[in-house]
Amino acid sequence: ESFAKVAERVKPTVVSITATHIETFQAAPQEFFFGDPFEEFFREFHGAPRRQGPAPRPFQRKQQGMGSGVVVDPRGYILTNEHVVRGADELTVTFQFPEERKYAGKVVGADPRSDLAVIKIEPKGALTYAALGDSDKTRVGDWAIAVGSPFGLEQTVTVGVISAVRQSLSIEGVNYSGLIQTDAAINRGNSGGPLVNIRGEVIGVNTAIYAPTGVFAGIGFAIPANRVKDIMDQLIEKGRVVRGWMGVEILSVNEVIARQFGLSKAEGVMINHVLPGGPADKAGLKRGDVIVSFAGKKTPTRDILVDIVGRTPPKTTVRVGLIREGKSLELPLATAEMPKAST
Repeated sequence: ESFAKVAERVKPTVVSITATHIETFQAAPQEFFFGDPFEEFFREFHGAPRRQGPAPRPFQRKQQGMGSGVVVDPRGYILTNEHVVRGADELTVTFQFPEERKYAGKVVGADPRSDLAVIKIEPKGALTYAALGDSDKTRVGDWAIAVGSPFGLEQTVTVGVISAVRQSLSIEGVNYSGLIQTDAAINRGNSGGPLVNIRGEVIGVNTAIYAPTGVFAGIGFAIPANRVKDIMDQLIEKGRVVRGWMGVEILSVNEVIARQFGLSKAEGVMINHVLPGGPADKAGLKRGDVIVSFAGKKTPTRDILVDIVGRTPPKTTVRVGLIREGKSLELPLATAEMPKAST
């Protein structure tokens, strides 16, 4: 009964997204002609030109991809994955409840680093929308319900549990931290759809699966809702995400580094390189410093530090706690905006 109630509440807010990419090709028509037995002889020994066929003619081919999304604002803003809309020339957003409706969609903002995007449609009235829950309260073992369009099968509901929370995971060369892991079935086409709790609150956006066979193998991943909130608001307001930056190359402290630098435990983030002229350089940070806190928050690992710095607005002065040559100290640092080329 609980699952049915959640499905009734969430399904009207979940959409299918068809992303169409138009590619232009050059192709020549087939040629049929009688061969001249002396043609190759004259071309090779007398420099005779090869007979030219008609000039290649361009033609277009449409390629379509499917994904899912969830309405997060009654004005027509829809949250999905960036990889669902990447490179799309046309977007079609389809609702199934209370009846089938199709809208043309427009990307108002996309962020490849978080794999999130926001689409805008123009509805005739206010839309039913889903509420974003508090993903920090999610516990391993809690119910998890995924809604989306796997393999293009709209309005599919699958149920499982939260199986883990991953501190760090590399997906197609991009590092993600804090992803929610679930065994609720997620397949191709579920990307961008919501992962909800037993109260019908969106706790994550389904984004990836571990699939050695190409289909669901019991492990799926969702971007936590609390991370989505800040990014979504920036995408709607600015069309992009502005992140803080301190201008260093860093490594998580492991047992080897801890012994080498005389640290009491393998925690913290070591600075491997300070970029000249960057915020860290101006603040006086040096290669070999071990950062243990940033803006009053502990930084036991590289991913945690990157996340904290990224969430700190540019031009914000914070205190950086570090260990230098066995001594603890704090330095003020003014963050800058992360350059586009930075990772």
